[in-house]
Amino acid sequence: NSHDYVNGYFIGSEGYIPAMDYSHKPSAVKTWQYAFEKQWLFYKVWGRLLYDASTPDEVFADAFDVRYGAGTGSSLVVAYKLAGKMPLRLASFHRSTWDYTLYAEGFLSAEPSSPNGSFDRTSPFISINEFINHETLDPAMLSIPQYVRGLASKTAFPKEMTTPQALADASERDSRRVLALVDSLRPQVSDFTGALASELDDLATWGYLGLYFADKLRAGIALETYRATGAPLEKAKAVGLLEKCLAHWDQVVSFTKDRYMPTPHVSTQRWGEEYQTFSWEHFRPQVQRDIELAKAAERES
Repeated sequence: NSHDYVNGYFIGSEGYIPAMDYSHKPSAVKTWQYAFEKQWLFYKVWGRLLYDASTPDEVFADAFDVRYGAGTGSSLVVAYKLAGKMPLRLASFHRSTWDYTLYAEGFLSAEPSSPNGSFDRTSPFISINEFINHETLDPAMLSIPQYVRGLASKTAFPKEMTTPQALADASERDSRRVLALVDSLRPQVSDFTGALASELDDLATWGYLGLYFADKLRAGIALETYRATGAPLEKAKAVGLLEKCLAHWDQVVSFTKDRYMPTPHVSTQRWGEEYQTFSWEHFRPQVQRDIELAKAAERES
């Protein structure tokens, strides 16, 4: 928006209108009517930081305190900042081109977004094979095959490069901190701050998605190592990590299935009748499929 007569920004989404909240099921904690009321923090962050990028965190912490009681704000700001790293990490690691080609919340890639990547067309879900055989978007990040080849050749990675293992460790560390903060804030939920329960459940959802991302990275490293070396322990390690991924995904389902209705999403609808709406529960079979893909993997010739 660089014309002289324009002063401001357009903020998406192109396919989502934040009017009536049609995704959240009615419940005692649903204290809002419109989606923009539920997503108040999104608008406050964009509005304040685009106006003044030096706005301190205390402004947002104070807004939380007003809504949910004194003492909640500082922890919630930290939790949201940590939880918000998961989609950024996935988008930096799994090369995409524009917003339609990656839906980080659902671990979906609706169409090929990397010329040298793998795309098995089973579903829009990013399978373990697609996850491994895919370029990174951030040039400072190593892909899983690059990392495994480097380990095999005892290559010294430049300090400025982020390895998949380091990315996994960072995602797990931040996610566990988010879950700990959520647990510490649960006692603050009351009849007068019921919407706080929804905030905490959303944060927990992101926390478990972050753990899923971390263990899927580790599983990818182990599976690629097995394919390169034939070491059976690496294959068993990959299967075990993908089983942990399923447990993390089940936690995501537990925090979402009773709160959110299956919701139309443009990246899934083109896949046919089976994928007209999105929910985490609906994609659980694809998470399970990763385990079977690892079990059926063979050493590369």
